[in-house]
Amino acid sequence: EYIKANPEQAISMLYLAAANGYGLAEYDLANRLARQYDTGLSVDIKKHKIAIIRELYQGAAKRGVSNALL
Repeated sequence: EYIKANPEQAISMLYLAAANGYGLAEYDLANRLARQYDTGLSVDIKKHKIAIIRELYQGAAKRGVSNALL
């Protein structure tokens, strides 16, 4: 039997890998966060989210992920 996909667990693992400085995970997580819809978020939360996305892209770029520079 195949292992069933668990999207929540996959995102958690992505956060963990990004927190540990894995550049590809930082880049992937930044992309996912950037593509999420923000319809219910306050202005302050949106600003914080943008700051996190920027930090993730910068970390990915420092770790050699060239697409993070675009």
